[in-house]
Amino acid sequence: MKVVTPVKDSTHQSVSTVRAAPRQSVGRKSSIRRMVFRGQRTATIPAPYSSTTRRMFFQGVKAGISICTALVSSDELIVLDEPITNLDAKLREEMILEIQMIQQNIGTTIIYITHDQEAALQLCDRIAIMQPDGQICQIGSDEEIIRRPANRFVYSFIGVSNFLPVTEKGGKVCLALGGEPVLFDAPPQGYVSGKKNVMGVRPMDIVFDAESPIRATIRRDTFLGNQYDYQVELMGRELRVERNALDVLADPTRYEAGQEVGLKFLNVKFYEEGAKA
Repeated sequence: MKVVTPVKDSTHQSVSTVRAAPRQSVGRKSSIRRMVFRGQRTATIPAPYSSTTRRMFFQGVKAGISICTALVSSDELIVLDEPITNLDAKLREEMILEIQMIQQNIGTTIIYITHDQEAALQLCDRIAIMQPDGQICQIGSDEEIIRRPANRFVYSFIGVSNFLPVTEKGGKVCLALGGEPVLFDAPPQGYVSGKKNVMGVRPMDIVFDAESPIRATIRRDTFLGNQYDYQVELMGRELRVERNALDVLADPTRYEAGQEVGLKFLNVKFYEEGAKA
């Protein structure tokens, strides 16, 4: 079992990953030796490498030594606190895979503390999310946390989110902005009838739709390699929209800054206004 616990308060945010499996002392020793030997090999860097590359390699070696030191400290529980924070993106990815391999081989419980939610999600089997007061508000797999968040705090804490005020009129759910255009002809699942609601939607769940009555203006478009990121203004509110790069290539319509677009909202979540975020 492996558990990731994000903790958010006014001074510190952390994510702890706990992994448990039967102990394997032989696997532990061979894994530690392998990582130490790898660190020794990495430490010998040919002269043609630049000073930046040499520094990056030595940072990886230092992180590897720290992890090795932790691995020999206990047979039952290991705590790794931000072991790869100062590494560049490529080295961080390599070290995450290395930690996964080592844990599988040695079978010891590991508590992994990090600010990097992506790394935590990559390492975890189960996640426990704590509110600022220390109360656990949800425990589940990474997919459960993202797809079925227990409350607004969980929804806003994990990943990027947009929130918009909505209202119910004549049995229809309308955007509580401007002329209050209709979003849904009937209250969707999760809508809190009789209460003031806010609608949460992820950037990847906002679709550009020419037929939609919800009109917005693109203020910024940025290509990030595997996706396009848009900053969109909707009736004075700023929204984040993300589109997969392959979807963009398959779409003949070009969306650029300054362009008016229609918006369609998918996979939305509703929360009572004033709920903790």
